[in-house]
Amino acid sequence: MENIATYSIEETAEIIGLSQSKVRRMLQDNELAAIKADGEVRVPQEFLLDGTPLATLQGTLTVLADAGIKGEAAVQWLFTANEQLDNLAPVTALREGRKKPVRAVAALLAL
Repeated sequence: MENIATYSIEETAEIIGLSQSKVRRMLQDNELAAIKADGEVRVPQEFLLDGTPLATLQGTLTVLADAGIKGEAAVQWLFTANEQLDNLAPVTALREGRKKPVRAVAALLAL
């Protein structure tokens, strides 16, 4: 996951216009996900769109959590090309407005 462009918590807070504690709460509440890089919690840039969290991310993270995939494992899944999504990474498909196919593939992980 070293090739994922990220923002620090501070940068994320500035971009979305919230406090750092609110961003941390969003991470706890599965509204956003993050990875650790160099000992620092960092939010993938792809999870933000036009200064706000990607609208379809929270529901997708919930589906993944229901399948037992959380935290960095969820981020890794979102950034890994998936054959069922025309070899797109799920996060790319979400950004293209393809929420239903992404969540359908994610739901299959629970089976």
